[in-house]
Amino acid sequence: NMDDTSEQNHLVWDVFVDIIIELKQDEKNMLELRSQVLALIERIGIQDGAAETIIHDIGKTYEEEGQYDLALQCYQRSWDIQRLLEDENADLHGMHRVGTIYEKQGQYDKALEFYQQQRIKHKETGNTEVEIAALHKIVYVYHQLPHYEKALEVEQEILAIQKMSGTPVDIGMALGRIGYLYNFLGHYEKALDFHRQALNVYKELEGTQRDSETARVLEAIGYIYRNL
Repeated sequence: NMDDTSEQNHLVWDVFVDIIIELKQDEKNMLELRSQVLALIERIGIQDGAAETIIHDIGKTYEEEGQYDLALQCYQRSWDIQRLLEDENADLHGMHRVGTIYEKQGQYDKALEFYQQQRIKHKETGNTEVEIAALHKIVYVYHQLPHYEKALEVEQEILAIQKMSGTPVDIGMALGRIGYLYNFLGHYEKALDFHRQALNVYKELEGTQRDSETARVLEAIGYIYRNL
């Protein structure tokens, strides 16, 4: 019956996981058997943390070899299982893995569309951490294209969010990144203005953290003056 079949599958799975642990010690065998491993996971239908880890690790081997389509399939499947298990970091990690593959393939338009979808989704659900992570990835893609003005617009969005919910370091770093972009675009007075705003924010910090962040901003300001 169904219960007996399910129990048998779980017993097979327990043995299978032990075998995989052994295979990981022999990278050559693991690489040769990975397609069979994935097929068996699908056939057994187990969707637990061990399955997710195995699928992710196999995806990583494909990514390292430049087999991006296969890596993408693994990362999508891993992400699906993480969400099924209600892993609170599922979307943050899944978005990064899948988006990075698009970037490595040079599919920046696809990466951009993907990150924008993730941003909208998590803005609607109120998951600020993943929303900001998606915005940072959008900025990265705009740098690669390169569309620096658009990157600047997104950095302004990040700053607005950080001013509502971020720490002084978050706000200061957002101000600093805008300053760097204005400097890169040749808008030196605006760049200086944002770096000075960052200095004012860092005054709220204490000890070595304040000193290190302040030193970083002063270095950026000095660089601008040297190039005026």
